[in-house]
Amino acid sequence: MDGEATPARPTAGGPATAGQQPVRRPRRNPPVTTRTGDTGYTDLIGEHELPKYEARIEANGTLDEANSVLGLARASTRHQRLKQIIYDLQSTLYGVMAEIAMSGHPDRAETLVSDIQVGQVEQLMEELKGQIELPREFITPGATQVGAMLDVSRGVVRRAERQLALLTHRRVLTNGALLRYVNRASDFLFVLARYEEFLEGRLPDRPRRRGHRPHPAQEPLFPDDELALLQSGRP
Repeated sequence: MDGEATPARPTAGGPATAGQQPVRRPRRNPPVTTRTGDTGYTDLIGEHELPKYEARIEANGTLDEANSVLGLARASTRHQRLKQIIYDLQSTLYGVMAEIAMSGHPDRAETLVSDIQVGQVEQLMEELKGQIELPREFITPGATQVGAMLDVSRGVVRRAERQLALLTHRRVLTNGALLRYVNRASDFLFVLARYEEFLEGRLPDRPRRRGHRPHPAQEPLFPDDELALLQSGRP
């Protein structure tokens, strides 16, 4: 409109005057596509031109897959404590991956996972086991969506455990706590999946046997008011 001054826009990188919002300069993103792997080789810390099927690369790829599935479970659950437990587990798995990546470079080797973390996951597993009744037979994953995601991550972590066993037996990995932690993590994920089903008031499904009817629509494990009390965490 005539007679009204149009406010000047601040220039990128220039100082903002009163009443003006500074223009935020975008950060430079790290490269995603480097093309260094186009020939089937990649790098680890201190090592170059390793084939992508090398045992340590395979183990880290499997742990990355497990971490992604755990992220899906964490994003999907509605229970805050479960989110924190999964996040802590993801963080420690990154420590396992970092140690694997440093295994060929003794000068940069660092112990990131020890029996302290093994003891912590064992303690938490016993705590959760004290709140639920674990099935005495095989289960069929799928009683709840998040529980099924945790069962998928358990299977992937089991695969990583087999790969770490190979690396440990070949003395590529000398920190035995890595294998112990991954072993406990897979056990823990089985318990965590059953704990999530418990929070949702569901019983784990069993495999169909001869003489058993197909899986029915499950009845709730608790009445609605009792389930709400359990999920709230109130005594």
